[in-house]
Amino acid sequence: MVGDGIDQLNTEAREDLARIFDLFPAVSHLVVQTTAGGCRVSRDFSSGYTDEVDQRLAGIFQGNPAVTGITFPETSTRLGHTATRDNPHWSAEGKASADIMAALTRGEIIPDEAAAQLKQLYRQKSV
Repeated sequence: MVGDGIDQLNTEAREDLARIFDLFPAVSHLVVQTTAGGCRVSRDFSSGYTDEVDQRLAGIFQGNPAVTGITFPETSTRLGHTATRDNPHWSAEGKASADIMAALTRGEIIPDEAAAQLKQLYRQKSV
């Protein structure tokens, strides 16, 4: 999960909220009221299932030269996006998110910096 103020929540609360998102896939975000104010949390779109979606998209393009694009429709919280052979990601942020995670894996940035970059990326791209 990502969101401003997420550090106000303990690990158990974060896990519970992540499970709530799993149980209610149509819910894009929640606002948790705290003593410090509202904390808006949303799905962490770089989690394992979205990585698997991107991998499957890449496989579709690799194995099917006639496929030129797969469009994910707009929702109330996200713009539509077309995955292509050159950008086989389910979301417009997918390539940038993958680049951030790759930099983290290579040790070019620290986890806190990666988290900050991901938060900024999704904040800029949200509808």
